[in-house]
Amino acid sequence: TKDDAEKLRAISQASYEDVRRIVPEKIPLEQLTPDKGFESTALEHVRSRLKNDKYLGRFAIEVSASNHGVKLTGKVPTKEHARRATELAESTVGIEQVQNELQIE
Repeated sequence: TKDDAEKLRAISQASYEDVRRIVPEKIPLEQLTPDKGFESTALEHVRSRLKNDKYLGRFAIEVSASNHGVKLTGKVPTKEHARRATELAESTVGIEQVQNELQIE
């Protein structure tokens, strides 16, 4: 949910500040950006959920970042498959929006 995502962002920000105090000169600031890390993790979680889904795992669904959300591209056999992919992505913590560009074959 959106509240969960906000809580995770707050935790991420606090962790970022703690790390920054501990190793201020050793890690480039851009590598510690909370939103980048969080989005990357959420993106990988969506990929993993789609790949491991018993109905969608065999299809080549590409997942890319898109404004605090993801864009799904590729080909699936039915509208139901496309809808399931969207639902899995939408229900992933940290994903605020899903742009479904899956083609039906």
